Amino acid sequence: MTSILCLLPSIKLFLPRNSYVRMNSGFENDFAATVGFFDGVHNGHRFLADRLKAEAAMRNLRPRMITFREHPRLILKDGFHPLLLTSPEQKLSLLGLLGVDSIIELHFTSQLAQMTAEEFMAGILRDKLGVKCLLMGHDHHFGHDGITDFETYRNIGSRVGIEVVTAEAFMWEGSPVSSSRIRRCLAAGETESAAAMLGRIYSISGTVVHGQQNGRKMGFPTANLDSEYQYLQVPKDGVYAAWACVRDELFMSMVNIGYRPTINGESRIRTIEAHLLDFDCDIYGEHLKLCFVRYIRPESRFKDISSLACQLTLDRDNVRSILSSFPPPSNV
Repeated sequence: MTSILCLLPSIKLFLPRNSYVRMNSGFENDFAATVGFFDGVHNGHRFLADRLKAEAAMRNLRPRMITFREHPRLILKDGFHPLLLTSPEQKLSLLGLLGVDSIIELHFTSQLAQMTAEEFMAGILRDKLGVKCLLMGHDHHFGHDGITDFETYRNIGSRVGIEVVTAEAFMWEGSPVSSSRIRRCLAAGETESAAAMLGRIYSISGTVVHGQQNGRKMGFPTANLDSEYQYLQVPKDGVYAAWACVRDELFMSMVNIGYRPTINGESRIRTIEAHLLDFDCDIYGEHLKLCFVRYIRPESRFKDISSLACQLTLDRDNVRSILSSFPPPSNV
C-alpha cells in the first residue's frame, strides 16, 4: 500500500500500488463492490476478486473491495477474541495485490452492527461508497435483521438502486475454501493443506526476544518470537520445518511451538522458538518471519537434556531434508 486517505469517520480508502484511481476522485465514481472480513486473503477471496473485476467490467464500473478493521464478532459477542490468519496490516497488503481499483476499510462499530441490511446498503454502500453493483460471496450475509437468503438481498437492492449478484463457492478437495477451514487445518498441524487453500505458506512474524538460552547450551540456539499480533492463529504445538526470513534473507529453520516440558516442567507459557540452520548471529530485537512448511512431530517430554539433544539432531536432519526439496517462498 502506498496511499491512505481518511475520507469519512471510520472509513479509509486504500489505493493499491499502480492503481489508476485518481487521488482526488473521492467517492463520486460508480463501483461494483464486494464486502467481507477477508481473513487470510485466501484462494476463495482471490476467486471472488476475479469475479468482481469481471462483473465490474461488464457494467463499466470500477471494482472495489470493502472490509472491516475489527472482526464483527468482537462487537457482536462479548469476550470473543477470534484467532485470525492475518493481522489487519497484512490483510490490507494482500488485498492490495488482487488487482482491484480500491479497498475500503470500515471500523465495525456497535452503530454499524445495529444497521439493517437495507440501511447498510442504502446509507453506506450506495450513498457513501458509490456502489452500483454488490457481489455477495456464497455464504455472506449482513444486517441486524439477520437475513440469510440471497433473494431478499436482491429485492432490497432493487429498492435502493443496487444490483445484487452472487458468486459460487471456490472449492478445494470437495469443500468450500474458507478462513475457518484453514484455521482448523493449522490447529491440527496440517500446514500443507492450509497452504494449498491460502495460496501461500502460512507465516507468523514478530520480534526476536530473549529466552532462557537453554537451546544454545545444547548446541541449538533458538530465536524466540514475540508475535506482532496477539490474535493470530498459531499452528498446533510441535516441531516444524519452516523457512525463516531475517535481514531479508531466507534460512532453513526448525521451529518448536509449545511449552518445552523437558526444560520447563509444568510451565503453561507457550513459546514459538526457531533454530535457524547454518546461522549464528545475534538478532535480538530484529524482525523475524516464520513460514511453516511441514509438521514433523508432537512436542514431547524427554527423560533428560541429553535425550532431547539427540532428538533435536534427528529433527534438524529431517528439516534439512524436507526443505532441500521444498523451494523457499518467493513472496516474503
